[in-house]
Amino acid sequence: MIEQYMLESPAHDLPIRFRRDLQYKAGNRCFHLRSRNMEHRVLDDIAPISVGPLIADGNCTMSELVIRVAADGTTLLGVADLLDQLYMTGLIEEDLDDCFIWQTGDWTTRRIEGVKHASSHTGADCADSH
Repeated sequence: MIEQYMLESPAHDLPIRFRRDLQYKAGNRCFHLRSRNMEHRVLDDIAPISVGPLIADGNCTMSELVIRVAADGTTLLGVADLLDQLYMTGLIEEDLDDCFIWQTGDWTTRRIEGVKHASSHTGADCADSH
């Protein structure tokens, strides 16, 4: 049943944005996504244009985002890989119900790093997985 409803990658023709429970904060060639129990630091240095703010705005589809930031073939693959990692890590919103729209090196290397908050009361990281 999960295989039937869970997509392997974000839809190319729907808006792409971070999960609504994540707080976005821009950094220097990176960005941070923070939830109640976890903080993810994402390297955002693969393209001349930063990917983080475009996803945080939620105003473009995945295809539009890739076209905006990709300067060449290598960058294109790097951006696609980063978006795939964000999605597979559960940081990209899957429920695109518009009532929530207001809340919002080697290119193959892992670009997302999660850190458990010290104030967390749960022992499982899966509380934040989507």
